[in-house]
Amino acid sequence: EAVGTMASSDGLGDALGGGLRFASDSRRADLTHLDIMTIDGAGTLDYDDALSIEQDGNIYRIGVHIADVAAYVEKGGIVDREVIHRGTSIYMPDLKIPMLPNIFSENICSLKEGEIRPAVSLFIKLTRDAQVLHYEFLPSFISVRRKLTYTETDALVETDDHLSAAYAIAKALNENRLNAGAVQIQLPEISIRLLNGNEISVRKI
Repeated sequence: EAVGTMASSDGLGDALGGGLRFASDSRRADLTHLDIMTIDGAGTLDYDDALSIEQDGNIYRIGVHIADVAAYVEKGGIVDREVIHRGTSIYMPDLKIPMLPNIFSENICSLKEGEIRPAVSLFIKLTRDAQVLHYEFLPSFISVRRKLTYTETDALVETDDHLSAAYAIAKALNENRLNAGAVQIQLPEISIRLLNGNEISVRKI
């Protein structure tokens, strides 16, 4: 069930004018003090997840923060029903058919830098070699402090303590998965763009 639902019966009206009422909801944890970052492609417009890393000695607390769309979209409302009907966003070289209207996905639900947003947060306490000690979910509100691209993150991973720790943990988690029998399928990313209306650009990343 959504915490601090703001949507009206049409799922849109109150969401656009409801302000930050979820921030006063006592059921949400105030996490705006954390150094929370997004890591996405340079052309990303809808930021739906963010990351935080805290260290206490040899123990790390990783926070994964997911945009809480249910704070704006009423269950069973017109937007919710349309989202269920669509199921996913569709990306084509010259067109995007979004699962959510852009006013939601790229605006009020997007975890934009410097903006307070409702979220569902997962905190995981673990060692640097990825041994999980504890985890918990909680409704929250957050404010992203750093908006990073993949390229910027790669450049910072050797000098930023938080990113360096996250990278080491990610490598250990992946190694644990493979040792447990996971199948890893590595495929290149293909970027297809339409230029000047008719020219097609295909690039392997």
